Amino acid sequence: MQLVELDLSRNDIPEIPESISFCKALQVADFSGNPLTRLPESFPELQNLTCLSVNDISLQALPENIGNLYNLASLELRENLLTYLPESLAQLQRLEELDLGNNELYHLPETIGALFNLKDLWLDGNQLAEIPQEVGNLKNLLCLDVSENKLECLPEEINGLASLTDLLVSQNLLQVLPDGIGKLKRLSILKVDQNRLIQLTDAIGDCESLTELVLTENQLLTLPRSIGKLKKLNNLNVDRNKLTSLPKEIGGCCSLNVFSVRDNRLSRIPPEISQATELHVLDVAGNRLMYLPLSLTTLKLKALWLSDNQSQPLLTFQTDTDPETGEKILTCVLLPQMPSEPGCQDNLPRCGALESLVNEVSDETWNERAVNRVSAIRFLEDEKDEEDNEMDSVKWLPKSPRLYGGHTWGSQGSRWASLKGKEGFHGGHLCKLSSANGKWREGRISPEQEAEELEDPDEDEPISKFSGSLFDTDENIRDQRNIRAALQEKHKAAMKGKTFPRMNSRMQPPVSAAAETDRFPEDTRAADVAQPPLKGILIARLPRDGPADLAGVQAGDRVVEISV
Repeated sequence: MQLVELDLSRNDIPEIPESISFCKALQVADFSGNPLTRLPESFPELQNLTCLSVNDISLQALPENIGNLYNLASLELRENLLTYLPESLAQLQRLEELDLGNNELYHLPETIGALFNLKDLWLDGNQLAEIPQEVGNLKNLLCLDVSENKLECLPEEINGLASLTDLLVSQNLLQVLPDGIGKLKRLSILKVDQNRLIQLTDAIGDCESLTELVLTENQLLTLPRSIGKLKKLNNLNVDRNKLTSLPKEIGGCCSLNVFSVRDNRLSRIPPEISQATELHVLDVAGNRLMYLPLSLTTLKLKALWLSDNQSQPLLTFQTDTDPETGEKILTCVLLPQMPSEPGCQDNLPRCGALESLVNEVSDETWNERAVNRVSAIRFLEDEKDEEDNEMDSVKWLPKSPRLYGGHTWGSQGSRWASLKGKEGFHGGHLCKLSSANGKWREGRISPEQEAEELEDPDEDEPISKFSGSLFDTDENIRDQRNIRAALQEKHKAAMKGKTFPRMNSRMQPPVSAAAETDRFPEDTRAADVAQPPLKGILIARLPRDGPADLAGVQAGDRVVEISV
């Protein structure tokens, strides 16, 4: 039995023995990923070898007689330390695949053009400054990858690569492409990104089979009009160039699906782009567009990118008229784009941009509002700091409209300072949370501060302070309700046997904040009910209509003074 295939990849083999030459029937050998630095001198005697892989083995040189492997069809030498290729390499007449990527090659021998059957040639990630013109003899070459080198030009003889479908020259120093590229009638993919192109040859329009053209990160000012001849072009990427305009012939790319011109200097998009009826993705972010052509509405776009922070692929557009040309145009909230200003700015005026869009308020007006705006939320600490103010800008409002008891708090009854000290109120009672200091007048002390000083005369226990929060949890709410229910029962037991003046039939019963859906019975005094844990909530019995009549107020009744 004779060995035909040998795979010793990634086995930490430090050396291949010379006796490997006795495996005369060996056809496939893979020594990749081993700490090898050389191949044995007898290795080229394996003349039946068709596939040899020696990737990533720190190989510094090939045997000088490597050409003796004349049956070799695939030779993989990627990720090694090769600095040159032996002349005998040209003898590999049956070689179809040669991978020399990620080595240290500075020069490619002219004899490379003798590999007439070569179909795939990878030279990416080397130090090549030029490609010999003999490369044009590779009539059967399908893929040529010379990206990540130091190429400043491509030979004009590249036009001889009649079978070439993929040409990859990314990350080089190219300023122009040779006109001979137009002879590549089968070329389908051309990548020239991250170079120094200042113009694109008109001959590009003759690459009739081109489906993908990548020109990202160059210095292009314009695109040639001939680009409209690329009827099969599917993907065109010209991001991060210096384009100031697009040719109207761009609409001739009738098969175009994705068109990206992000980060250029475009001020307008030609209306003829609508002729590219297959266009689904259009990226014009990072330009200087004032509007989009109305004809864009005829396209079945799936994504349209207008700015770097756009959150949705499609926007709602409105029709408008260009005041200079009278042309019908499309615009939206992202157009026109305003230049960003350096430096830190207050977030509040920035947030006002949204209100400007909705309410048609100018940014200047919004900024002025933001500066002069008075906070509508105050805390107890703020009240203490503002005791000397004439009027308090904060109104104390009840938590629920039901606490109003259905009454209209008119102007006659809106301020109750005049009720202080009155002893009669006809037909009902007022719950007075009196203060020993009398600090409520003119709104100089809040109801919460007054409540802290108040003690229930019947139970000699202070009314509990507000301990909840605006966003209290369900568990806390249940606990508070249980406490309030217990206090109510305690008060009811203590007040048994006591009588109270009857309410006028026209009076609205007070609302208990302890249970917002319940109301007090007529024979229960509101002052004896446990106060709810709410700030600024006042409970009173009022007539449904007309001003308050104080004739029925009795001694000992407590009257609330509030400002609404």
